[in-house]
Formats: sequence, C-alpha cells, structure tokens
Amino acid sequence: MEESSSNIDFKLVAPCPAEIHVCPGDDVTLPCRLSIETSVAAMEVRWLKRTDCIYLYKNGRGTDGKGYMDRVSVPTRALERGDVSLRLRHVTHSDSGLYRCQVTHGDRKVEEALWLYVKKIQGK
Repeated sequence: MEESSSNIDFKLVAPCPAEIHVCPGDDVTLPCRLSIETSVAAMEVRWLKRTDCIYLYKNGRGTDGKGYMDRVSVPTRALERGDVSLRLRHVTHSDSGLYRCQVTHGDRKVEEALWLYVKKIQGK
C-alpha cells in the first residue's frame, strides 16, 4: 500500500540552546526547519508569540498577524526547502519573549520554541 503525502514523517529542528539575543532596531531570524527537505506548500505554518499568531502560512499564502504587519516574513524559496525560519524586522523591547513555530500536515502537528531577548542599552 502506498503511503499518502499526509503521512510524511517529519519533525522540527531549532537551535540549541533555543535563545537569541539582539539589540533594539536589529533584524533577526528565528531559525526553524523541517527535519526533511521538502516543500511546506501543502502544510500550515504558524508562528506564535505567547498565544498570539504573528505569522500564518496556509494554502500557499503568508499572512502577518496583528501588530506585525510588514515586520515578519518567511521567504518563499526557503519554504520550498522546508525552512520555516521567521524573519522579524526592527525589533523592540516588546518583541522579547517566547516564540513557537508550529507546522501542521494532515492530522500531524509539530512544534518548537525559541526565546528572543532584546538587550537593554545601558546609559541611554
């Protein structure tokens, strides 16, 4: 019996330790990718900060979450290779916190988490 495409066995891979330190105003990439090199075109990719969805890729389209318009992106070419890393532009102190990447394919959902720390600049 042939395995259907919804039964693709994959997991998410994130850096260890799963934390990134940046300065205010920097652009940052929150790295996350599938364990196999395959397109995510038929999958749903969701990036969350706490419980808020800040980026959603579904049905071949990406949508920025409220408060993140024109600040977040996942390059299309990267998605074709299973790279679901999130690009966050012009970070501020309010961007500090826990981010979760979720990928759903059929009834399978996998998740990885990363901490983003925006440094406080001393003497300003």
